[in-house]
Amino acid sequence: MQPTLDVRRHSDGSIDFDFYRRSAFHAQRSARQQAFHRGLRFLVGCCRAVAAGCKNAKLGPCNRYATAVAARRDHAAAAAFGS
Repeated sequence: MQPTLDVRRHSDGSIDFDFYRRSAFHAQRSARQQAFHRGLRFLVGCCRAVAAGCKNAKLGPCNRYATAVAARRDHAAAAAFGS
């Protein structure tokens, strides 16, 4: 026994390809929107993380010396940890 297929048809018995084309278009558009929003949420999260890091480090033109000193200190600590 073969399963019956529920295929949308026109009144003349031909398959309604436009219906399936429209539903595929809507599914593809939904997938594109979801991918776009997922990427946008990722970028917003990255920007927030960078902004939080900059705020905590207080990077700016006035603190370049302090940042350079901290970088040397971190590099020296990393070198000591590795040896």
